[in-house]
Amino acid sequence: MRTLLIFIFTANLYLAQPFGNAFHSEINSFYEDSVFTVVLSYKISYDKLIFLKNNSYYESGLEYSIEVYKDERVILRDSDIKRVSTENYNDTNSPDKFLNGLINFTLPVGEFKFISEIALHNSDRTIRLTDKEIKLQFEDTLKLLKPICIIEPVDRNTDKKLLLTNNSGLISYSANSHSVVIPVVNYPYNSAEFALIQNDSILLKSSALFLGSGAPEIKLSDHEVQLQFKNNLTEKTKYFLISEVSQFLDEGEVLFRLRFNENQYEVSAKVVWLDKPRVLYDPQYAIELLNYIESADFVESMLSADEDNYYNDLKKYWGKYDREKSTAFIEIMNEFYSRADTADAEFGIAQSVRGSDTDRGMIFIKYGRPDSVERTYNETNETVEIWTYIKFNKKFVFEDKTGLGNFTLLNHK
Repeated sequence: MRTLLIFIFTANLYLAQPFGNAFHSEINSFYEDSVFTVVLSYKISYDKLIFLKNNSYYESGLEYSIEVYKDERVILRDSDIKRVSTENYNDTNSPDKFLNGLINFTLPVGEFKFISEIALHNSDRTIRLTDKEIKLQFEDTLKLLKPICIIEPVDRNTDKKLLLTNNSGLISYSANSHSVVIPVVNYPYNSAEFALIQNDSILLKSSALFLGSGAPEIKLSDHEVQLQFKNNLTEKTKYFLISEVSQFLDEGEVLFRLRFNENQYEVSAKVVWLDKPRVLYDPQYAIELLNYIESADFVESMLSADEDNYYNDLKKYWGKYDREKSTAFIEIMNEFYSRADTADAEFGIAQSVRGSDTDRGMIFIKYGRPDSVERTYNETNETVEIWTYIKFNKKFVFEDKTGLGNFTLLNHK
């Protein structure tokens, strides 16, 4: 592999209708005192909101409305209004800052349909979300319920706060470390060991921390969804924490297995690369981009393999160069193709040429964003860009001969 100069960074997003990769919602239900407490949580990134300037602040918000149906009849209506303001204009275009919200209500045993919509402030837009159906039932035998993905504090001795990741119930495949809470019904002990299984292999066995029993308190505090567990000895659902589990998990399904009295009990969850670079949704093109750092023969050999294996072959290729072998997430792969996404966004030529196929795109993918960009004109009044990389002691000179943004690499020092 030729030199690829990379500095690792991470970010988080996710894919859900109708806001692309910027909206999440999930439903968690907790049985206590013969009824279910249902918590619907959601979040939307700032760049999907509509901000208006008011004096020195930029303001936006939304109203989330829900109708709950049983047997084709509306049995409950509720809504949640959230507002946000910021002094920083850059925040208004950020895909990494989120507005969180939640709605709590109680329901009996039964089957229900949720119909929701969002009305964006400063706009006439009202957006119908995907309908959701849930079945609430009392369990009279031992059972593992749907895992809850959370973020733990750095130091639990000084900070007891647990935060809901609020990622549509998915576990994030990323460099960030997330934990999982497993609810277990009708389990007699306050200690448990879980096996984590992916692709028919046991990744690890982990002793879980008992958090409490009975429905936890879920509230919005400091713009984050927080969970606080209690210990109600009369309730049959216990909650166990498996810390920092996401670092071991690859994309796909994961099984959490509990052994008790010679029996095995399992529950599954999905691990998804929430902010996967868009280029990777076209594995063939992602392989072709390796021409910037590998020989043409090597790239051709990868392309001659089974197309169905292109994506897995890419992960194997980049896995060899990953500096964090102890984690499943391949940071160098994420960095390379995130740069390709940025190149597509910033250096494309009209509708004809992808930004990652241009000379500027090639240099950006290999070296990252330059420390400085100087734009000037040559003796024939053509635009010239000079990119300087201080750390690498390199300069690249590009010239736009057509005036259409098609900058070609002239030389580098």
